[in-house]
Amino acid sequence: MLIRTPDGDRRRYLLTGSADGTVRMADIDYVFVQGVPNERWRVVANHTTAVTAVADATVDGRWRLLTAGEGGTVRIWDPDGRSVQRQRRGHRYAVTGLAVLPDGRLVSASGDGEIGVLDPDRADDRDRFRFLTGNWPHSIAVGSAGPAPLLLVGGQSHGLLGFELGSEPDSDRFWTSPAQQNRNTAIAAVLLGDGAERAVTGDQYGHVWLHRRDQPDRSSHLMRAGAQVTAITTVGRTVLVGDWRGAVWKVDLGSRAEPERLYMNVGSDVTALAVSTIDGRPYVLSGHEDGRLHLTALDGFDHRDLPGHTRDVLAIAPALLDGRPCALTGGLDRCLRVWDLATGTQLRQLWFPDSVFALAVGPDGGVFVGMGPDLVRLDLDPSGPVLRPAPPA
Repeated sequence: MLIRTPDGDRRRYLLTGSADGTVRMADIDYVFVQGVPNERWRVVANHTTAVTAVADATVDGRWRLLTAGEGGTVRIWDPDGRSVQRQRRGHRYAVTGLAVLPDGRLVSASGDGEIGVLDPDRADDRDRFRFLTGNWPHSIAVGSAGPAPLLLVGGQSHGLLGFELGSEPDSDRFWTSPAQQNRNTAIAAVLLGDGAERAVTGDQYGHVWLHRRDQPDRSSHLMRAGAQVTAITTVGRTVLVGDWRGAVWKVDLGSRAEPERLYMNVGSDVTALAVSTIDGRPYVLSGHEDGRLHLTALDGFDHRDLPGHTRDVLAIAPALLDGRPCALTGGLDRCLRVWDLATGTQLRQLWFPDSVFALAVGPDGGVFVGMGPDLVRLDLDPSGPVLRPAPPA
C-alpha cells in the first residue's frame, strides 16, 4: 500500500503486510530508484498471525497505522514508537450488527453466531462471548426496561432470541420466541407507553410479528409485507418495515389502521433502515441494494436521494454533529460516509480495507465500525464538531 505522511515532510512510503505477521515500511524513492536493502525496511507493527489488511488514518488527531490479522484482530499503531494504541478482538466472520448498551458497552454480532460484549474503556481483551450454535444473527437491538438491559437478536435459524445482561455471566437469562423458529428474522425493539418492553420481528415470508418481553411464548401478527422483510426500525409507536422489493411500510401500533406504504419511488431492495428528526419532523433513512440512500418524510411526500455509495448500503447510524442531524452510513463499497441530513450534503468519507457491515455511535462520540470480521473504534475529528448519538426520534 502506498501512503503519504500528513506531517511536514510529506514523504511517500510503501507499507506491506506479510504472512509472518510483520508490517514493514520503506521510503518509496528507495523502492523504485535505488532498490531497497534490508536495512531500509522498517518493521512498524507485529501480529501473531498473517497480516491481511493495512491502512493509515488520523486517530485522535494523530497519524496512525491500522493493521488487521488473520486471527481476527485490528490494531492501531504509532508508526514511530511501534506501540499499540488500541486493540480489539474481532470475530471469525463478518460483523452483522452493532449496538451500544445504556452503560456504554458495545455489543457485536457475527455471521458465525457469535455475540460479543465489549467495554471500550477496558485495557484488557477479556471480552465475554456467547455462541448461538447454528444461528446466523441478522440484527441486534437493545432495550432498557426491567432490572437489566435486554439484548434482542434476530437470527436465521432460531428466530427471536433474548438475553438479560447482568454484571456477572451467571446472571444472564436467555429466552426465545417459538413463533419465529426457523425463520430469517429482522428485528427492532420498541418500548410502549405502558412500560412493557416489546419486540417487532419480520421474516422471509413477509410476516411481521409483535412479541412481549413478559410473554415470549405469545406473538401477535401485525401485517404482511409485499416480500421478504429485510429491515425494521421504530419511531414511538410506529413500526417501519423494509422489504425485498424496495418498499417501506408504516404500521401504527396504537391504532387498527391498515399498514401504509410510504411513497418513495425506489425499486431496489431495502438493506438498512433508520429514523432521524429534521426540523422537528421524523424522516426515514433507507439504504438500498443499488447503493442509494433515500430520505423520506414520515408524515408526507417529501423525499430525496443522497447519492454517494456505489454498492449495497448495509449500515445507517443517525447522530448529531454540533446538535445538527447527521447520519453515518457504510456498505459493500468499503466506505463510511458522513451526511448533513438538513442539507443533504456529504461531509466526509473514510475508506476501509473491507466492507462496512455495521455502525454504532457511542455516548462519547466514538464511532464503532464493523469492518468485515473486525471491530474498529474511530474518533472522526477530536478537535472539530462534537459528534453524539441521536436521541430516539
